[in-house]
Amino acid sequence: MKLFAGRDQDMDDAVLLIREIGYTSADDLLDLLEDRYKHTQLPPAREYFARRAFQLAERAEEIAEQPPSRDRHDS
Repeated sequence: MKLFAGRDQDMDDAVLLIREIGYTSADDLLDLLEDRYKHTQLPPAREYFARRAFQLAERAEEIAEQPPSRDRHDS
């Protein structure tokens, strides 16, 4: 529902859900939307929102996997 609503305030929740559920591609998200809302034409804005949410989820995952940086003053 967050993906279909596609409101700015839904982006953080959508990214969190994508990461928690473990979607591996934006196409998987679009398939989910198309399956869930079979009788509704998906507006291009919903596709853009889903793809953007997936990009942000991927970026957040990459950042989470990076080792902590060492502060220069810790020596």
